[in-house]
Amino acid sequence: MLGSLKNRAITTGLKVAINSKISRYGKVLKLELDTTAKSISMQLDLLGEQELITLTIDNYIVDIASNAQITLNGIHTSRRWLDMVASDFIEGKTFTIPPKYSKHLNILV
Repeated sequence: MLGSLKNRAITTGLKVAINSKISRYGKVLKLELDTTAKSISMQLDLLGEQELITLTIDNYIVDIASNAQITLNGIHTSRRWLDMVASDFIEGKTFTIPPKYSKHLNILV
């Protein structure tokens, strides 16, 4: 139950943060976070798309010990072309989180 409350508490903030970064392309309508399984799923309304896009991240790894970094693994979408973009540019790569967001990373761990 505590995990569920934690997930719901940070989901809204995470959704706002993602929407601020992708507003040029569309928006996140629904976001579900599971900090125990380290997974994320969302529905996106992307510009030019007739239907909502589903995106799942099977596993994320957050490193707050050295640098604020996140690695995303097992990315799947409802569009083949997005799967290929994720595979080429996101899957398994480590990204440094900007300092204004990194102070909140400990809630994802």
